[in-house]
Amino acid sequence: MKREIFLDEIEKLDKIDLVVLSCYGHVGIDYVGNLFDNNKQIIRFPPLSFFRKLKIAKKKGIEINSNISIKKLSGIVINNFLHKSCLASYNFFQNNSQKKQFKLFFEKFIKYSNANNFEKKLFLGIHYGLSKIYRIKILNKKYIFTQEDRTNHCPSYNKYFKTKYILVIRDPRPTFAGSLGMHKFWNLHKTYSFDRLLGNWLIADQFFKKNKNNKVYILQNEKFQGILKLRKEMKKLSKWLNIKYSKELTKPTYFGKVWHGDSSYLGKNEQTKPLPKNFYNLKNVTKRWKSKLNDEQVLDIEMLLFYSMKKHGYRLENNVTTLNLIKAYYRILFSYKEKYNFFKNIYHTIKNVIRRILILINPLFAAKFVDLN
Repeated sequence: MKREIFLDEIEKLDKIDLVVLSCYGHVGIDYVGNLFDNNKQIIRFPPLSFFRKLKIAKKKGIEINSNISIKKLSGIVINNFLHKSCLASYNFFQNNSQKKQFKLFFEKFIKYSNANNFEKKLFLGIHYGLSKIYRIKILNKKYIFTQEDRTNHCPSYNKYFKTKYILVIRDPRPTFAGSLGMHKFWNLHKTYSFDRLLGNWLIADQFFKKNKNNKVYILQNEKFQGILKLRKEMKKLSKWLNIKYSKELTKPTYFGKVWHGDSSYLGKNEQTKPLPKNFYNLKNVTKRWKSKLNDEQVLDIEMLLFYSMKKHGYRLENNVTTLNLIKAYYRILFSYKEKYNFFKNIYHTIKNVIRRILILINPLFAAKFVDLN
């Protein structure tokens, strides 16, 4: 009987549909993901960013393919895909016993799965192993719900799965302000920090434009602030996903524990108590990003992204004029970089201009050559 259930679970996963959650940058994606925690119709775990981590591991020179032993593969998965995080809601294991159990279930799945592609088998093996240690009833589930923080990796899922995408978007001004604050915590290079912000926003927008059909749902951050707005938006999203709405979809948790949120304005770690009252009130949000961005930065963001901002209902503070566009694009190409001596400055300026022109023209293509992870 147990073997029959095991084979049924493998077959179920081999054919299961995906919901991939991605975003336009620093927009509250973890909040959205945690709303789906413990949902009765989906399999959902902490943010995996599977194809992003796969690329990072391969870039490190780690061999990940069907030629290595299953035991070695399970070790690579635990150390590179499911490693311990300083963020509590990002941790896949509660203790070492769960790690050992995961390895047994993962290796069993890899051995018996009929998935005809290694990447698909690896992805499903991770979800099978985690589902078993958390006693999730796989046969009752409609989707695997997974998070891929960088939208440039989203097209990879289409190769192996029938996939729907939820893209979270936010006014780009608080998005950039919050990201720049977080990048300071991480001590990111100024040039890389700006390129990543610019590239990830444009990639998400390009991905959305290329997939204007029932496969992509745009979820605006501003539309889920406040319980009434959140309830309304989650009912719409539930209908789009064809899952039953429940009040749990308005309560962010991880493994059933209350998640209080995070914000770069309050520190680099997740909060251990509720956020201040009205923290995400639109007036308070505007006040915060205006305190972080200078007038030139606001102008540059608006001129670069004015089409997208208008499309999604974000009001500009500057008029779109030829002069303003010239100013913004000049700074985007020649500023936002580290300070160097004369000769180094010429070299890095040329590199920046070439790289940023590539990002502006075709961000999805640029992501193949520019490190935006």
